[in-house]
Amino acid sequence: MPECDEGAVSVIIPARNEEMNIERVVRSLAPQQHVREIIVVDDESTDRTDEILAGLRDEIPLLRTLRLESLPEGWTGKSHAAAAGAETATGKWLLFTDADTEHLEGSLAAAVAEAKKHKADLLSYSPEQLLTGVRQRLLMPLIFAARAVRYSPRRINDPAQPDAAANGHYLLARATALHNVELPLVYSGVPAEMRREKAVTALRAVEMEDRASHRPNELSGGQRQRVAIARALVIEPEVLLLDEPLSNLDAHLRVEMRGEIRQLQKSLGITAIYVTHDQEEALAISDRIAVMRAGGIEPIDGPDGIYRDPLTPFVGEFMGISSLLSGTVARRGGSHLVGGVGASEFVIEADQPEPGETITFCLRPEALRVVAAEGSLPEGWASLLTRIARVEFLGTLMRLEVELAGGPMLRVALLDQSHEALSVGRELTLAYDPQRATPLKSS
Repeated sequence: MPECDEGAVSVIIPARNEEMNIERVVRSLAPQQHVREIIVVDDESTDRTDEILAGLRDEIPLLRTLRLESLPEGWTGKSHAAAAGAETATGKWLLFTDADTEHLEGSLAAAVAEAKKHKADLLSYSPEQLLTGVRQRLLMPLIFAARAVRYSPRRINDPAQPDAAANGHYLLARATALHNVELPLVYSGVPAEMRREKAVTALRAVEMEDRASHRPNELSGGQRQRVAIARALVIEPEVLLLDEPLSNLDAHLRVEMRGEIRQLQKSLGITAIYVTHDQEEALAISDRIAVMRAGGIEPIDGPDGIYRDPLTPFVGEFMGISSLLSGTVARRGGSHLVGGVGASEFVIEADQPEPGETITFCLRPEALRVVAAEGSLPEGWASLLTRIARVEFLGTLMRLEVELAGGPMLRVALLDQSHEALSVGRELTLAYDPQRATPLKSS
């Protein structure tokens, strides 16, 4: 989606059984200046409205549709459709317009300019009425005249007057952070004054109170995420659900925001369920982690337990980088097993399985240390002779793949190690604590 310009508008069109009108309104809006997106909210149409929209989406990239399946209690269909569209809109301005309203060329640019000129938060137009048939031509002028006498245009257009009203055919409104946070309260039927108070409190909790009047394009990616969290908090939920909230942010901002989310969760004392595909994010932010596989939960444990004692090969490989190894138990030595992997021997702290049986275990890259070939080892540690097959320089970290004699590759992560001392083909002696070689159950 292109970067939002100063006047970018999300157009929202509630539609129910509008097969006679929907194509005309969409085509009249698509070429208008300032249109960021056209959102048609299909309110349970039973005619060809959805079919027509499907054909238009292939032709008009700005068009997207929402399909509503049920009406919440206390709502009318059109209001619910308008609110649903607004909740997904991303523009600085929101234009609510009827499906039977055709927009003249340049009309949207003129409306945005007029709203900016008067610094208006809401602009409404009364469109030209197309009269068809004798009855409409006779009755509608009388109706319009009577309405103009009863409701003075001067009073209707003065926000300070109790008669002030807007025309539902064309409502152009600014979208601010405060309005965004208020939306769930609108759904809940909370009175306007109380909505404002609760929304400001929620924005204050995420340190965004001073950005309440800002539009989406005036906020950074991280600030938009804070507004989204405030919108979730404003209804005072017992459980906060966060579904990959940081997936669209760059790496640096993701790290910053995950710390803020964690701090906010702790300060509010609320339970949060946080869905993510980022394993590092899961480890950094959680009290407990449930690893999902094929729709089921493998283990539930604290981040340290999940990472250091992963139980199954799937979890060991999924939760961070690891070397999964399989070999045959050669002998037992006290609380340790000695297993052969290729031509190399590994010492593993475990009491199962028995000699002659297969053992599968994982060894994390950071558990391995470089030692001199004839150097002394820390007490109780074991060593391996390897050959470097690959070197990656990652700034603070060196990541290696080393080859075991007659066996598989082993992954190694070294902190603050000289790059020149680690060349492909060089022999390398590695040491590790047998407690860090974790036996795994079959998945």
